[in-house]
Amino acid sequence: MFARLVAKQTIYLGVRAMVLASFVILGTTACTSGADKPVAAKKKMQVLAETKTIEETRTIFIDFGTVEREDPTIPEGEKRFARDGKKGRKLVTYSVTYVDGEEQSLKVVDLKILKKPVDEIILVGTSRFETSTPEPVPFVTRSVDDPNMLQETSSLWQKGVEGEKVKVYKVGYEDGKVVLRTFVKEAVTREPIAKVIANGTWRND
Repeated sequence: MFARLVAKQTIYLGVRAMVLASFVILGTTACTSGADKPVAAKKKMQVLAETKTIEETRTIFIDFGTVEREDPTIPEGEKRFARDGKKGRKLVTYSVTYVDGEEQSLKVVDLKILKKPVDEIILVGTSRFETSTPEPVPFVTRSVDDPNMLQETSSLWQKGVEGEKVKVYKVGYEDGKVVLRTFVKEAVTREPIAKVIANGTWRND
């Protein structure tokens, strides 16, 4: 009987020791599962822009201009090319600032003209036709025979009327002043009307 009680007591103590050991193990795991894990440190990285300034030399074309000149030999309102324009060239040295490979600013350091541009020239016509003050054109006198009139008698059949004519000039201007005046022709603007006289040819014998 005593031996059985000792055996039961031994088994009870063994089971209790195992339970306590399991509690200790579980508690330790619970404590270390969260707090003991290493936490990665958050690092703030600041990216700095790459800035550099260098000198660059570039060839630049220079546009030509347009010059208009009055020409009194060309009709007014008409234009003609007298000379073609040509572009020039210049060599420019810049101080260029780049940020991350992109051009941000440009400053001229030196400039040399390699070839001057040549302006194109356009001739502008200023000549026009002008007429003088009208001048009279005298009429002519003609006679006709009239068999119904007695011989050695006459009468006015038609009254003569003077005509008109003008002189045409080609006039060229420069800066509003006449520099060229050329006679072109004489033109009749109104034809004269002839004077007609009837002379009798009938003989009363």
